[in-house]
Amino acid sequence: MKFTWKRWVAIVAALAALAFLASGCVVNGAWAQVEVSDPASPQTAIVWLSKVSCPTSSFCAAVGTSQSGPVWATWTGDRWGVTPFGARDDELSDVSCISSTRCFVTYLKFDPVTDGQHGRVDEWDGSSFAPAIVDSVSLPAVSCSPDGSCLAVGSGQAWVLEGDAFVLRPVAAPPAQAMSCVSSSFCMSVATTYIAGSDEVEVVQTWDGSHFTPVALPSSSARYRDVSCAASSFCELVGADGNPFPGQGTAVVSRWDGSKLVAESVPTSPGQTLNAVSCTSRWGCVSMHNDFTSDSHPDAYATNGVSWYKAPAPPAPGGNFDQYNDIDCLPGSTWCMAVGGSRDGSSYSELAATYRWTDPSAN
Repeated sequence: MKFTWKRWVAIVAALAALAFLASGCVVNGAWAQVEVSDPASPQTAIVWLSKVSCPTSSFCAAVGTSQSGPVWATWTGDRWGVTPFGARDDELSDVSCISSTRCFVTYLKFDPVTDGQHGRVDEWDGSSFAPAIVDSVSLPAVSCSPDGSCLAVGSGQAWVLEGDAFVLRPVAAPPAQAMSCVSSSFCMSVATTYIAGSDEVEVVQTWDGSHFTPVALPSSSARYRDVSCAASSFCELVGADGNPFPGQGTAVVSRWDGSKLVAESVPTSPGQTLNAVSCTSRWGCVSMHNDFTSDSHPDAYATNGVSWYKAPAPPAPGGNFDQYNDIDCLPGSTWCMAVGGSRDGSSYSELAATYRWTDPSAN
């Protein structure tokens, strides 16, 4: 084969690109902590934020809990606004937004008459909530994709957004504690559950728009806490391999390549596990750690499409337990929002921070 100067230039450029990716310098950036609680409204002082969804960098929605019950929080580009949600005994579990005027939250609604709870999905239109699914079973997970489709799953049921309403599909849905959808024809869900006659098991499934398919695990001891998909052929799953309490587990990361899960390595410290992940493309994902120890401070890890490495640490108030519970990064962007909580003795406070990074797909 004859090597012309153009071919040599192409080879050198390709090798340089590979070296750049392998160097671990693709996903770098800086964190900036942002305030959440409203000093003028102490009754909504947040003690924990659990889930966040950001359709744009100027709008995010988060759910959490406060001293007086569940809360709904919205980010408008420069600050968070916080309002109480429902009744004190209601339990918010997930949030997913299509736009700043269309979000869905899943929660358990307390019924004072029966002293029980009913699964609900409510829709946010930019100013108020309206019921979307009423009196269902528990629906702990909801995910909306960029094409405007949404899937809500839990307790054997699957609800699909069709136009203005959710429609119950006649399929047996798996348990789901976290879920990520990229289109109406592909989602991936993860859950740790118990099956009669067995110990705790991990359930990972894909959704093709009409039915669920179980996915084989690379490790039977893997316990995934979150999943993020950038395409139907690329997802990252993070969690713990082994017992995560108290700081005894190890981090587990697996990549979905379109047909199977592949185990990956991540340079976490002993006892550290991963509890949240967000991917903007196959070249860039950011994950948050949690080690469940009495002196827990958050770290972040990132992948550049070749390997995982330690990213700049997110801000922490300096309490004896700081944790980021969720993170959402914008596809094709250089922006993320992470949310969580902090505890110092008996004092609680919220955590929220933005992260600006470099994603090759955005260049």
